[in-house]
Amino acid sequence: MSADVTSLAETIGRIRAAVSNAGRGRPARHEAVTGGTRNACNACNSAARLRAVIGDIRGGISSRSNVRDLSSGIDSVRRAFLANWENEHLPGIKRFRSSVVRGIPTPVLSICGQGTREIRWTKYLSYFLDPRARHGLGERFVRAVIDGPVGKHVGPLGPYQVKRVGNEVYIGAGCRCDIVIETDRFAVFIEQKITSGESAYPGSELGQLERYARAISESKEYGSMFSYKVYLTPEGFIPEKNVGGWIPVSHEDIIWAGVGLLRDGGLGQVAWNNLYRLLADLATGPAGQAEEDLEELIHLADKLATKGFDLNAYARYRGLRDQNHAFIILITEGLEWQS
Repeated sequence: MSADVTSLAETIGRIRAAVSNAGRGRPARHEAVTGGTRNACNACNSAARLRAVIGDIRGGISSRSNVRDLSSGIDSVRRAFLANWENEHLPGIKRFRSSVVRGIPTPVLSICGQGTREIRWTKYLSYFLDPRARHGLGERFVRAVIDGPVGKHVGPLGPYQVKRVGNEVYIGAGCRCDIVIETDRFAVFIEQKITSGESAYPGSELGQLERYARAISESKEYGSMFSYKVYLTPEGFIPEKNVGGWIPVSHEDIIWAGVGLLRDGGLGQVAWNNLYRLLADLATGPAGQAEEDLEELIHLADKLATKGFDLNAYARYRGLRDQNHAFIILITEGLEWQS
């Protein structure tokens, strides 16, 4: 410890000498540039104050008692940090471990290797958005999506009635939109991309979203309706050339809209379980929770819970947890919402 303190004192001494030299040389140079003396005096005063502070530090660490106080203080901070981690963070890690032991909702499309096949996700999502389908949710999920992720961009939508929901809907000019939600007051057009970008069209220089926006505005069926155009991607990507005014929505936005329904209660058991598994699929598929990430999260949680705090392990755990926050919430709190 004394050798380290001596080395630190010598280093501070060198810094002090450098600052002293800089303080003596700065005023003339600065004055030549500014043509005045006020800034030069300020520079002198700043350098003097800095030298005084460094002198105080040097004098403080030269005392053995101060070194002991410093060492004791560091130990106190370390103990306080570990206590905070054990009280505030470790319980969440243990909760995650116990949730995994109980089992997680089965992500059907993901475990079948279809986690990024857009057409399957389009059909899957449109089924749950359709109030006529027999998932037990009625209009609640489609309204949660419209009023939540869409509504936050355009404001309150007022009363409306969902009339029909379709997938791969022909909207004119050779264009098919992934999902179309028709209400008695407006239509919502959802174009989904998971791993691919906008597709090209033979003989057209327009981007896909611009073509679709033009097709909607010129459509005999939809041209007279007020429309909201949604670009659904894992990251909520905003198109570089957003000519048609597409609203960026992420798959995680859809998940949180569904989580609100699960938390609020009022769903029958079948409807609740159906929605729970859809959200788990969205979290493990388009939203990006790769299987290897989940396995690493479980491994890190086991290590931290059984072997104690490890900075590198906890930093990695926090990173993975934050990247997949929606999925973690689903598996740690989901069964509580049902009860």
